[in-house]
Amino acid sequence: MRRFPPKNRADLLCRGFSRKKAARLIDERRTVFFFIAGIQPKTVEIESHPRMCSSCGLYQARLKRMDHYFSLFFIPLLRVKKGDPFIQCQSCGSLFRESGQEAWRGPSTKPEDRCPHCGLFLEPAFRFCPNCGKEIF
Repeated sequence: MRRFPPKNRADLLCRGFSRKKAARLIDERRTVFFFIAGIQPKTVEIESHPRMCSSCGLYQARLKRMDHYFSLFFIPLLRVKKGDPFIQCQSCGSLFRESGQEAWRGPSTKPEDRCPHCGLFLEPAFRFCPNCGKEIF
């Protein structure tokens, strides 16, 4: 005779278990749930129209905001805190407040530290541009 796991207390009673033993066996089969929850930051792009970066001079600065979301299983569900808007340059990485005041300047902004082909900022030791792959003079 094959034995199947008991589904409920009545099933155990039909198999000949006493009420006490059936209640104890049912209590031992508790289901355990776990949740992964927390607060995580998420950068939201407010304006897709590029602005001129006052640090590097390229039109690659975008208006963004850092919001904090309540997340369940790493999925953002509810916005908990709305952040202040800032401008971030995608080329040099500099950060500015919405008023234009500089908050953080990216790497060196000298023109000789940039790739002459694509405009990416480079370290002085680079012989080739990691973005476009062309040789640096």
